[in-house]
Amino acid sequence: MKKSTFQGLLCTLFLFGCGGGGTSPAVGLEPIGPPPTPPPTPLFNTEPIVLNDPQTYYNNACGSPTTSSVIPVDINGDNYDDFVIHYWCDQEEFGNSVRGETKNIIVAFTSDGSGGYNVDNYNVFGESYPSLGGASRKFKVFDINGDGKDDIAYAMNNEDGRSAYTWEDQLSNGTQPTVLLSTETGFTIERMGEQDWGHAVSITETGDVIFAGFNYGTQAFRLQGEQWVDVTLEYPSVSPSSHLIKNGTIANAERRSDSFGFYLTKIIDDEWQRFAEYMFTKDFDVYWESWNNSGTGNYDPYPVTTLYGKKYFGAMFDTMCEFDGMLIAKLNAATLKDGSEPIEGGYYQQTDTYPVNMLMFFALVDEEIVLQDSPITDENINVNYNDWTCNDINNDYSNDIVASVFSEPGIDTREYRGGVPIVYLNNGSGSLTSVDVSEWPTYSQEVSTAGFLHDIDNNGTSDLIIHALSTDQVRADIEIYTTNEDISG
Repeated sequence: MKKSTFQGLLCTLFLFGCGGGGTSPAVGLEPIGPPPTPPPTPLFNTEPIVLNDPQTYYNNACGSPTTSSVIPVDINGDNYDDFVIHYWCDQEEFGNSVRGETKNIIVAFTSDGSGGYNVDNYNVFGESYPSLGGASRKFKVFDINGDGKDDIAYAMNNEDGRSAYTWEDQLSNGTQPTVLLSTETGFTIERMGEQDWGHAVSITETGDVIFAGFNYGTQAFRLQGEQWVDVTLEYPSVSPSSHLIKNGTIANAERRSDSFGFYLTKIIDDEWQRFAEYMFTKDFDVYWESWNNSGTGNYDPYPVTTLYGKKYFGAMFDTMCEFDGMLIAKLNAATLKDGSEPIEGGYYQQTDTYPVNMLMFFALVDEEIVLQDSPITDENINVNYNDWTCNDINNDYSNDIVASVFSEPGIDTREYRGGVPIVYLNNGSGSLTSVDVSEWPTYSQEVSTAGFLHDIDNNGTSDLIIHALSTDQVRADIEIYTTNEDISG
């Protein structure tokens, strides 16, 4: 939006005397004050860009799917980023033994270059109702084929609420890994490898794609020309919970019978070897009924670990990020809603707990992993989120953190925030301070939502993208509030 320019016009008034030969008294000019100060430019533009709910497309899969991921990518090369959105369908009843692929659809919104968006599936994918082959959670974006456009690799599964208690049920939660590979006009859907309950994916600096799941394990693929080549044997086993590959070193989350943490591995003497680890010791086990076994009475042993003086259920690192020479590992755990602490050997249901997510910072000192004091001031850990970033969002050459927390009334203890993420800005010296987002725009409906920051219009400032987590009984538009300056003001 252009700033208005106000120009004042100076007018001079002359009075002439008349009659009687007298002289009229001189009349001075009235002083003109300074022009009014224009109102400050708002951080966010009031009216959002809206990607209209693609109901006519996802109805082909089911009436109220989950919005799994909203990914900005450049498809058509205009001044606005486009979006690839994956929707998949929950089971109507959780905990039942189900076979077959999770119903799903991938939807591409392309921009018109002036702030408008339209579904463009046929031109982007070559069909109106494309499928990724199951449900998804984690993904990675990277130019795999070297054409200057981003590609997307998905860790795929059928974890849609079906039972996972027996081995046969666990196998039914598996499907093939998938890559969206860019073309001149869109993407091809590339499915590869063995069916797995995929949970983690990474892409190396050279473009190798490495998947990991709970059933099959590690699978690695390399694009050579137009063919995918299985290069699994060139890599060690990587964690299905979380792994990070950076500069030839792999950080692997790990849970053992008596502890959890992560370890580092790299090529030493021509083979992959562990060379450092950091583990937290388990206190004891309880019996646990997970959300996808809710009401079945199927309980499994589940660890309890004390962290910072408090006992948590099932603590485990589920994502990692490299941050200014340190490794950040996001820990996912749970606490009881009633505030009590778990008792050894007790029976507990996941539905009676709140999620906990906290970021832990580690440094490698003389080949030893050292836990660092958190640089975050007043981190909010009583929230639930999967996706987060650790990069520079305000163009000050310092990495920041944005957590795409779920705004879900009744699911956690945080005040409902309408999809607005938690933002920790770096002061340039490594300290991270929470941004006051209380005045930021929120989703137009009070439903379960999530949001993130991304510069969609390439003006150098991060924009706010908010979407509903589910399309159930809601018009699930995606709302984008563009910015006029960086979020730090």
